[in-house]
Amino acid sequence: MSALTDRGPLGEPTGVTTHLQPASFLDPENDRQSHIINIIDQLRALNIERTIPLPQLIVCGAQSSGKSSVLGAITEIPFPSGEQTCTRYVTKVRLDYSKEGSISVCIEPGPDRSPTEKTRLRGFARESPTAGERSQQTLHTFIEEAHKAIFEGDTSEQTIKDDVLSIRITGPNKRALQLVDLPGLIGFDRTSTGIVSKIEGMVKSYMAMPQSTILAVVPGNDDIDNNHILTWCHKYDSEGQRTLGIITKPDITSDPNAIVDIMKRNDATLSRFQWHLIRNLSAHSPANSSADRDQQERDTFEQEPWNKLPPEQLGIDSLRSRLRQMYFSAAETELPELEGKLRRELHKDRFNNLAEEPRPESLVQAFQEATQRLKEDARDKAKATYTYYANQFSHAGAVLLRSRVEDQNDQFRDNMITKGHSWSSQAGMAPLDPNEGLMALTPPLDSRPGVPNLVFPDLETEIQMASEFLKNTRGIELPGLFPPERIANLFWKISEPWHGIAKEHIEQIYTWCKKYFMDVTQSIFNKTESNINLHGGQLPDGFDNAKIVAGNYIQQYVIPELKKAREMARKELWRLEQDRRDWPKNLDKRFLVDQKNHRQRTQFRRHARVMHGRLEGRDNGLLDPELLADQQGLSQPQDNRDHLAEEFLNAMQSHYLISRDIYISNVIVQVVERHFMRDIQKLIPDDLDEKRVQELLKEDSDSARKRAELRKEKSRFEKALQTLKNFQRL
Repeated sequence: MSALTDRGPLGEPTGVTTHLQPASFLDPENDRQSHIINIIDQLRALNIERTIPLPQLIVCGAQSSGKSSVLGAITEIPFPSGEQTCTRYVTKVRLDYSKEGSISVCIEPGPDRSPTEKTRLRGFARESPTAGERSQQTLHTFIEEAHKAIFEGDTSEQTIKDDVLSIRITGPNKRALQLVDLPGLIGFDRTSTGIVSKIEGMVKSYMAMPQSTILAVVPGNDDIDNNHILTWCHKYDSEGQRTLGIITKPDITSDPNAIVDIMKRNDATLSRFQWHLIRNLSAHSPANSSADRDQQERDTFEQEPWNKLPPEQLGIDSLRSRLRQMYFSAAETELPELEGKLRRELHKDRFNNLAEEPRPESLVQAFQEATQRLKEDARDKAKATYTYYANQFSHAGAVLLRSRVEDQNDQFRDNMITKGHSWSSQAGMAPLDPNEGLMALTPPLDSRPGVPNLVFPDLETEIQMASEFLKNTRGIELPGLFPPERIANLFWKISEPWHGIAKEHIEQIYTWCKKYFMDVTQSIFNKTESNINLHGGQLPDGFDNAKIVAGNYIQQYVIPELKKAREMARKELWRLEQDRRDWPKNLDKRFLVDQKNHRQRTQFRRHARVMHGRLEGRDNGLLDPELLADQQGLSQPQDNRDHLAEEFLNAMQSHYLISRDIYISNVIVQVVERHFMRDIQKLIPDDLDEKRVQELLKEDSDSARKRAELRKEKSRFEKALQTLKNFQRL
């Protein structure tokens, strides 16, 4: 016998041709139970178990424990058994009510299957009306065909598949019920293929499901105390509320009294579980009827020590009765909880905004209402008027638009101060940079890439650089003289990074504006809370599918307008760059003051040099002019050029500091404010006609399909919720 074969005999051996009987153990005994059955029938008909699992019975145990016999006896449906049947994959048996009886078999591919194999297995489907005595043979044939499909190309008898064989049997006498037959556990895997752990993983996953009533089948001829199934029952159902232990094969046990102690719950280890005892047919029993099987069972339990046990713990008939009570008891508990689960599902985000759109004549009004709110919000956010609505978003996000723009302006100013010069001029030590020590308190938003600024170690080195520049750019002027236009050349060189820094700033402002619209438009295009709470959402002031409408509107209308604003800002910025490249003009009195102070400092430095120099060369009390010029550092042509270089550097640096601050203000006011912030509401088109508004509602085919599916799912949940409300009224 294969190590994977569960040979527990069924009520009738394979090959007996009888028709399928109803699952009579769920026949209601009173009106309350009848109503529960009807409720569950309706819920299964609505197919809500795809999302919210309904109660199910799972049959689990070791190989050859007799669990297949239990499954067949409970349902009174003699499923075929044998070495290749229902042992190497999960089998789900679903019973449903219908006016006409039918049998259908399909395969749910496991997650490990390749896409090609999944397609092949999903294509397997068999269905047939129940036809009296041919029903059993039809079911047997379907199962064999499904088995071959599952193991197509696999000749190993040791393979376990994670596919699910799904059997659905309907009829006028059927009750809504799902049973799961799990592969039998094995104790040792000689092939080392991991099948032991794979089977155990399957069984544990079903036992852990809170909706599972566990039928733990253990053979009486094994060591029950050390049975793996019972160990897992302790883990997954520690209170024993979902577990019914079923002991089989009492007729071949070696210690009947030990079983009696377990049944009487005298065994402390196993006392938390309820217990039942049934007798199986032998695998070699003749083809008797189920009535013969029941008679053999009654004969066994009339003997000692079994006759000492309560009748309600013995036999298939009483097992059906106990399962009925467990089933209805679980339903009484689960159905009210199911109502809460349905409500929580219906409140999930995926079910928002699924209502049908309003009539075409209402769409334009809804659009105008929504765009007007967006205009007002954009205008307020540009002015830092943050209403209650802003609290719904992160205070560090783009919704607080003015704050983010001011952060970016600060960063732009700091970048201009620290990176706006091609070299760090020592001439700037006096006058001092008025922005020194006034850097932004906010952390930097970005870092400008590029080559680090050149730094001269001292003023003399910088003067030498400027002096060489004057020498290399001589013109038609007389020797020793240099045109003041060279100050412009120095300024253009040192201020060269300005335009790049400003362009980057404009891109950052554009990005924040875009993020703002992306973040707020969907919320603003939703129907207002006042409309929903006061009028049930009936007023045309927004859209139920606001995500689609807002996304289309932003992409088709707002972002193009925003790009136009960016293009205008770039042109404005280029005009400022043209101004920078023009001949310097400076009417700021600070420039004149700086020049006066520089001349005074220069004169003082020269005078100090003379005072500390030698007093030689006096003639009749007069100082030698040549010696004085030499002591002042002006005696040689090189000295004169260096002197002019220092003068030019100081003038350039003074003009640079003043012009830089003016440039920063111009970028913020003439570019950022003029083209983005001052009239940001004008970037929001509101003159769309009915046709263009309808275009905004269009979804791609995939989105439309998903919305249709969600509408159907929501409808099913709402119907299920109403069904459960009717149950609560009883």
